[in-house]
Amino acid sequence: MGFVPAQVVEADKDLLCQRCFQITNYKRNNFGSLSPDLAIAAVKSGIELAEGLILVLDIMDFEGSLPAEVVDLVVSSKKPVIAVVNKGDLLPPRTSFSEVKEWVRNELRKRNISGHIVVISALSGKGIAELYPLLFGNEVRKWAMIGSTNVGKSAIIQRILRDNLLSQEKTPTVSSFPGTTVDCLHWRLPAGCLLFDTPGIAPSGRISDQVCSKCAPKLIPNRSIDVKLYPIKKGTTFVIPSICSVEVSDTNPGTLAVCFGSPELMWHRTRATKIAEFLESGNCACNLVEWEKHSFTIRRNYDLAISGLGWISIRKGTANVEVTAPKGSTINVRPNLIGPKETLS
Repeated sequence: MGFVPAQVVEADKDLLCQRCFQITNYKRNNFGSLSPDLAIAAVKSGIELAEGLILVLDIMDFEGSLPAEVVDLVVSSKKPVIAVVNKGDLLPPRTSFSEVKEWVRNELRKRNISGHIVVISALSGKGIAELYPLLFGNEVRKWAMIGSTNVGKSAIIQRILRDNLLSQEKTPTVSSFPGTTVDCLHWRLPAGCLLFDTPGIAPSGRISDQVCSKCAPKLIPNRSIDVKLYPIKKGTTFVIPSICSVEVSDTNPGTLAVCFGSPELMWHRTRATKIAEFLESGNCACNLVEWEKHSFTIRRNYDLAISGLGWISIRKGTANVEVTAPKGSTINVRPNLIGPKETLS
């Protein structure tokens, strides 16, 4: 995917390929990413070399970070699993990591995945100390880190190397570009452990992957998510211009909607008659012109999760909604991540 110029080799400089050099210094990726087939092949090679798996999940987009391809690889491997849930620091401060851990445990159980769960922030290092006894304190010595694109695998490896005084080692290239890692790499850790870093598997249906490079960073939060509470009634409509709309077709009196998403997003409350106008009002190069409508019933204390965008949680009632989103978007209803859990089994 990249190359090292001859003059760099001759000068005995740091051997950083041109792809990583451009990504790191110019925030530009002209070399592209691996094809899905090659990415999965590289992940499989890492799994075969490993004795245990580190499954990295993005709590900001749980469903997008756990597509069927990743689930199948984890379940079929039958190897011990540590689920590392990244970006926990972006949730509201009153949401504890222990609450997130139990929610993730229930969601993984539905997918036949079990194992240890650690909630962390690769950026700040919060929670990651809980990971180290699991990595270094048992008989498993070879770990493969797997997950979707943009969940933070490389950032976590950088944190592990730095925390364990291995910062002098080469570290992975970290960027917001999906698919930055393009091969199965290995890193030596304390206690004789080896860590295999594998390419991310690109999930289908993530809206942040469908928009242009200018808009994508606005959809992916890099600081605490925005939370807004609204009373809703029949006809209440939420729109993100040129991206998505959610119209309440029916609900109970007193029902509330809580919108969670990137601080860069702006959910507009409007009338249903304005949906088409808002969806066509984008002033960028996204060209999202094929739309699909989806109908959902959201019970009290359940979320409507829109992959690569955010989620809307319903409180104190039930809401029927009509969602208009780019064709192929992944949208689902789940027990609520944040707040009361009476309905969570």
